[in-house]
Amino acid sequence: MAKRAVKSKKETEDQPKQAPPSWIEQWLPKKELLRLDEVAIAFDVSESTIRRWIDHHHFTTVRPTGAIVRITRASVVEFSLKKMFESRNMTISDNQ
Repeated sequence: MAKRAVKSKKETEDQPKQAPPSWIEQWLPKKELLRLDEVAIAFDVSESTIRRWIDHHHFTTVRPTGAIVRITRASVVEFSLKKMFESRNMTISDNQ
């Protein structure tokens, strides 16, 4: 039977704590660039709503070729957190 290494309390306190994933991260595919339909499903809205949000600069987008649009996963997570705070009448400072 193999022995398990036991970390001291000091060792575990020194390590940074990982934040739990937000609800949106559980609904998104595990890739960096997302299609509009994937984001629409995660927010339970239409693709036209996602396009409107893109027009209002709520997401960071990438155009790999011509008319194809991809949305960065990080910007989707950030947007979902902002929406969550807005719904709770809280604010997030950009100068943290």
